Amino acid sequence: ECGQEDIEQEITDGTRIMRFATAAYGIDMIRSALDRSAACEVLQCEKKAIAFHTGIAEKDVKLIHVGEGGSMKVLRHFVAIDRESKSIIIALRGTLSISGALIDMQGMSCDFCHGKAHKGMAEMADNLWNVSSEKILKLFEREEFKDYGFTITGHSLGAGVASLLNIKCHVEELVGTRSVKCFVFAPPPVFCLHEDEERSQNITSSIQKAIADCVCYIHDNDCIPFLSVTFIRRLAYVLDAVDNKTQLMWPLQRFKIFWELQDIPQDIIESVKKTRKENLQRSLVEGESPLVAPARIVVWMIKNVDDNTFTGIGCKPETLRDLNIFVNQDMVTDHLPEQYENALDFLCN
Repeated sequence: ECGQEDIEQEITDGTRIMRFATAAYGIDMIRSALDRSAACEVLQCEKKAIAFHTGIAEKDVKLIHVGEGGSMKVLRHFVAIDRESKSIIIALRGTLSISGALIDMQGMSCDFCHGKAHKGMAEMADNLWNVSSEKILKLFEREEFKDYGFTITGHSLGAGVASLLNIKCHVEELVGTRSVKCFVFAPPPVFCLHEDEERSQNITSSIQKAIADCVCYIHDNDCIPFLSVTFIRRLAYVLDAVDNKTQLMWPLQRFKIFWELQDIPQDIIESVKKTRKENLQRSLVEGESPLVAPARIVVWMIKNVDDNTFTGIGCKPETLRDLNIFVNQDMVTDHLPEQYENALDFLCN
């Protein structure tokens, strides 16, 4: 819906903030994403590694909750001072444990900030603020940070939780009237408004402001931004349609089609097209809501396979609602934090 020249600022901001989202995973993920050499002692200490990868001073890493293991109650995260943007940043880790996967699976919707949200991630947003808010607010009380804003970021599961924490911050004024910005990388769909609920003008304005202050990023064929109850139901119907057409197909022919050595038979294509149209007309099941990424714009980084370059495009999150999970060989690897860093680095340079 808009070209790369219209999203240059979002690309520039995302290139820098993505390093915070990567750093929330800890030393191993930082090591895999590094594009420059680092001293051994830097990669032996969590605090040093975070500071090195994000380009901030070690003393500005103020709170770390990125120890080993997982938690169903509090997502691993860290809080840091970003003096360049005059902001206190909280970076949330994505799925890297069984506990994280279990949160992802709680995909039915619940009431959240006068809307509907992903149940598992809404609970995590509430829990995370309960744990870290005191330390964050104490930082804001310090004279040197009185003019600082609040930036929330995360990747994958962390991005979904960050999106909801952003809405919570605006609606409940968790940091007062300070500026709140949100940058989310590979977020699943997590929020939508109650269509029939009457809201005060203040609440409506707060939610609109939260959405306006959030930018979403998707790397090429990453499937996670399309993982919701709605998208999974659509995929199940499509797979069923394909299965009905391929039950008697020889394994060798399946292999050739999958690796694009043979064209897909036309009857399969027509069956999928028909199912996709039917999917858009299906009624929602109990607990299902038409969730989206609550952001002003989606920056989609499309890989050009011929020369490994990238093209950035911008679209509205609502545009994604009518799409489907694209099943291909890269749908998982395109989700990795280092892939997001590489794509943003290319577009920024």
